[in-house]
Amino acid sequence: MNKKAILILVILGFLFCFRAVRASVVINEVELAPTDNRFIELYNSGSSSVSLTGWYIQRKTATGSDFGSLVSSTNFENKTIGAGSYFLISRSLPNSDILLGSFTLTESNTIQIKNSEGAVVAKLGWGSSADCGGVCAPNPSDGQSIQKTSDDAWVVAAPTPGRVNQTSGGSDSDDVNNNDPTVSGTNITQTKTEIIKEVPIKIKILTSPTAYIGQPAEFGTDVFGRYGEPTRYGKIFWNLGDGASLEQTNRFEKFKHTYFYPGTYKVSAEYYESSFLESPKASSTFLVSVVPLSVFISRVGNATDFFVELSNNSKQPVNISGFVLSSLVKSFIFPKNTEITSNGKIILSPEVTGFGVEDKGSLKLLTPNGKLVYSFGTQKSNRSLATSSLASTGTPVEDLKLNDIPEDFTPSSEAKPRAGYLYFWGFALLLLASVGVVYYIRRKKIIKKLGDDFKIIDE
Repeated sequence: MNKKAILILVILGFLFCFRAVRASVVINEVELAPTDNRFIELYNSGSSSVSLTGWYIQRKTATGSDFGSLVSSTNFENKTIGAGSYFLISRSLPNSDILLGSFTLTESNTIQIKNSEGAVVAKLGWGSSADCGGVCAPNPSDGQSIQKTSDDAWVVAAPTPGRVNQTSGGSDSDDVNNNDPTVSGTNITQTKTEIIKEVPIKIKILTSPTAYIGQPAEFGTDVFGRYGEPTRYGKIFWNLGDGASLEQTNRFEKFKHTYFYPGTYKVSAEYYESSFLESPKASSTFLVSVVPLSVFISRVGNATDFFVELSNNSKQPVNISGFVLSSLVKSFIFPKNTEITSNGKIILSPEVTGFGVEDKGSLKLLTPNGKLVYSFGTQKSNRSLATSSLASTGTPVEDLKLNDIPEDFTPSSEAKPRAGYLYFWGFALLLLASVGVVYYIRRKKIIKKLGDDFKIIDE
């Protein structure tokens, strides 16, 4: 064989190898909607790993004349795709190799993958795209994906991101057998059956089953997508059960709501995959029992040991995290996870609170937002006044039991008689009475003098 023939064979061999490497990475599956589940799946049908550093993906719309950037090369930096492996690019799917919050794919698009030298590695168009790189794939409906088959055709089926296509195509069943000779055809069929199962979208309400009148209760949610992945995109509509409602769009952060009357409230949350949809994909309900806050300062110590005892008279445990114990000059904030059990009590040492007997007369318990819960005064309050104070919190008087009210209960200042006003009106009445008496006496004297001026004098 002459040198020219050898040279030609070497060149052809090089080109063949280069083309084999180029053809080893293919577009295997694409899903367009719903938006949060959007993804592109690549597959390496070759026998060796391929470095994706410097690679990038471009996109062209149905009406566009040029390709624009879809996934930049910076996202592929130091990324590789192993032999017989998948590479997943998505907005929010778990186990994705690249996550892009602004990932955009719509109907009748064309995408192409280019390597670090700018050569097109793979191209796919769907719908009415004018640039499909071959036969156009069909536009998939919501919740469906375009999947590559073993004969390089494209079909629409239930999504299988990062796993064997439902259609048993492309680089799927044969490659699984080659990579794991212990896998039988029966096992592959079972695997596919498991893959195509869709998990229903779920929403779970996170809150406490007990809330207290006038105290903010915290609410939150966990939302899980069709593949069991947590999601924070879409819309949630809340009905808090007392006429209040709330709508959250994306970033479903925790929030607080305050109930002002006792009772059991049905809270509901509906999840929509998009803020434009009218029908929810998932919903959940939760019953919240709203009860009066029944924590009070039940006892204090003496000058030697000025402890402070708090009691809870309710049938539910009460979390007093963030509550404030205060006097005229001192304050103590309860740390998080501080709870008083049902019909229980806690005793606070002066070594912890810093209070002394001089604080006894002004000792108060306040909520985290500064609302007075209980005032430990030096004077005892009668039970009728205590009942009136508790009723003002929203509990009907007839529902209260006097046995539930501690002997030393001191109502908040707004329930106490205002002694200053009593003294004022008493003084005013006394002053008016005095003026009346003086006026009456002076009037009698004036009438008597007038009579004296008109005496008849006999001459």
